[in-house]
Amino acid sequence: MVNMVIFQFLAMADGMAVMRPICPQWPQPFVEPSPAVNVATKQTKQWRNTMISAEQVREHMEVIGADGAHVGTVDHMDGGSRVKLTKSDSEDGQHHLIPLDWVDHVDQHVHLTKSAEDVFSQWSSVN
Repeated sequence: MVNMVIFQFLAMADGMAVMRPICPQWPQPFVEPSPAVNVATKQTKQWRNTMISAEQVREHMEVIGADGAHVGTVDHMDGGSRVKLTKSDSEDGQHHLIPLDWVDHVDQHVHLTKSAEDVFSQWSSVN
């Protein structure tokens, strides 16, 4: 006999969703939901960082810290692992580099996992 499990996708009002198994042979007890999934991006928070690619980051995108503060503007990708910020948007007039690993997600902006203050103290400067 082959056991088959069907999953029900439940969208929540806050934009998150969960899946729960359904089987016609089983009663419907409370089932621990799967990890929350953002319905808009179809990504879970746990693997979002590994899904960022250099191609997602585009010139002139605003870069925002985890605290919502403006960090800078993308000049271009420096190789496949660093984001180079414009010097015209920098207080010291220099280009700055941030690792792609610091990027949490990309939509119309580049959102970082670090606060703006942490980024400013840890980024690399380039003349």
